[in-house]
Amino acid sequence: MQVTLRNVRQEDIPLIKPWVVAKENAKWLAPFFQNESMRDEQLALFLMRRDKVTWLVLCDGVPVGVAGLINIDTFNRSVELWLVIGDTRYRGMGLSRISYILTLQKAFFELKLHSVYGWAVEGNYPISSLQKLGFTCGGRQRECHLQDAVLKDRILIEILDRELEAGPFARHTGHIKLTKRQEQAVG
Repeated sequence: MQVTLRNVRQEDIPLIKPWVVAKENAKWLAPFFQNESMRDEQLALFLMRRDKVTWLVLCDGVPVGVAGLINIDTFNRSVELWLVIGDTRYRGMGLSRISYILTLQKAFFELKLHSVYGWAVEGNYPISSLQKLGFTCGGRQRECHLQDAVLKDRILIEILDRELEAGPFARHTGHIKLTKRQEQAVG
């Protein structure tokens, strides 16, 4: 199984949209995605803004999800991470972990950022998955995410570039196939 990321293109929007507006996915995401009547143009503008980089997650060449970096701050060298494995047939195969690793490589080695952060709704599995890669809990936003008529906490997570070398992230990178360019960036 080879997992790769490629930049999202305009023609990918009709494929991505059902993944991010599906109720079972959107409930874990920012409120923007909780709109089943969202137009393709709205999603394209959101995904392709200058302060974002969004990739299609491919498994053996098959599109299975979307990963991105938003709120890219080149002055402070920080960015927010997000990910959805939209094709349910590919869930539970470790693709999220691999996609997070590839996205972190892009953030730290290609974009030369220093800090990657994100959030997950309390009870969502990405929290433990990201902690296994070396992310630490940066705090908690209490009762700020409405899900199924209940206000839930968001757990803030973060990792710094220097934490990659000695942390759990380093152990996981050997389990994925990297492109020549990625190998050069890591090496």
